[in-house]
Amino acid sequence: EIYDRFVRRSGWSHRMYAAWLAETLVTTFDRASKGPPELLED
Repeated sequence: EIYDRFVRRSGWSHRMYAAWLAETLVTTFDRASKGPPELLED
């Protein structure tokens, strides 16, 4: 459904969607690997 929404309804190309998805996943995994913010405080 997300693919349909961005690509077909919004006029995004497949390349634009793939770039957005890759950036979103990298950001999400990067934040998750750092743990909750309260664990980072010294």
